[in-house]
Amino acid sequence: MADALRSSVDIRIDALVVEGLAPADAARFRDVVERELARLVDAHGLPQAPSTRAEASVTLDGAAPHLQPPRQLALAVAGAIYEALHP
Repeated sequence: MADALRSSVDIRIDALVVEGLAPADAARFRDVVERELARLVDAHGLPQAPSTRAEASVTLDGAAPHLQPPRQLALAVAGAIYEALHP
């Protein structure tokens, strides 16, 4: 019954630039970003009037992005995208 009350959300990312990410990691990176973003929306919802166009930037504490594990970087990117949806 709860599934019948769910609405659909479409988030389009026109460009995602990740400097230093190995091409072999790109598909896995994208999958982790998508799953984490879906988890965040499911767990916390969206604002009543989400931004229709938003920009997000991620800065990780510590090492440069190319030294971060791809999964950790993808989780940070998803979090930044989710936060950018809040006006």
